[in-house]
Amino acid sequence: MTYWMAGALLLFIIVVGGVFLFRSVSIGGDSEPSLSVTNGSSILRRGQIFPTYSDYLRLFGITEAPHFWDQPLPHHDGIIIWGPEYHHPQWHNEGERDSLMPTITEWWEPADSLDAKEREMLMAVGNAHLYFTVMRTNELRITFMKNLTDTGYVFLGIYRTNLQHSDSTHVVWERVADECDLSNLAYLQQLRH
Repeated sequence: MTYWMAGALLLFIIVVGGVFLFRSVSIGGDSEPSLSVTNGSSILRRGQIFPTYSDYLRLFGITEAPHFWDQPLPHHDGIIIWGPEYHHPQWHNEGERDSLMPTITEWWEPADSLDAKEREMLMAVGNAHLYFTVMRTNELRITFMKNLTDTGYVFLGIYRTNLQHSDSTHVVWERVADECDLSNLAYLQQLRH
């Protein structure tokens, strides 16, 4: 009887330990992100508003970020969580605000304190660098725009570069998905060029 009870206790400990180990691995840093979205589902939809960048970064498993405007999506190379500020004074972005930016034109312009010649040269180099970098990486951007509808961040969708309209002076981003399924981020690779 003692051997049977000891065996049952050992089996119980192994099963409970295995369950805790499985849960810690599936919830830990190498897993898909937390699925607690404001509407109770795992789908981000265009137009959802988040008060701070921490609120949306947390959905992707990012709890500490040195900055919010571009964070790589963990475990998904070439996918960026992008949080630009609408009409930023140096990182300009334009688009149709009323339709939540189906395209976003982005370009960099240095501070006004420079003389015109130096400013023009820096703009040319900076924008060419931006263009060739995004062409090389073929990146996707999960986009949350600050100050578009209020002081928070509005989810705009998934964007990729518009190859036809981009050049070394500016990059045009086109929305290719209105939603982002947090429970299946691997599908994003299908949206690349």
